[in-house]
Amino acid sequence: MARELADLRQRVSTPTQTKNKTDIVKLDVSTYSGEGDGRLHLNLWFGEVDIAIEARQLAIELVCTRFLLSKLTGKAKEWALGKPVAEASCFPTMSAMNADL
Repeated sequence: MARELADLRQRVSTPTQTKNKTDIVKLDVSTYSGEGDGRLHLNLWFGEVDIAIEARQLAIELVCTRFLLSKLTGKAKEWALGKPVAEASCFPTMSAMNADL
């Protein structure tokens, strides 16, 4: 029992790294459809998405690609959502998605 108590004290006294919610900034990202005269160039749009991902502190690659997918509209979204149906591992990273777009 003394060992369990010592172990518990060590776990409680050991600081854990937590993200401070005040450090996370939610930036608005424009959607991308790939259509229209007023559309943002794809490279600029990816830059905007990268800034938002960094501000939101998204570290997991899958979360980043899903965030990017959520910002697509129109034909770009139709294309992107059709890809996983055909091939489940089609967007393993943001760079793979950038190359395909």
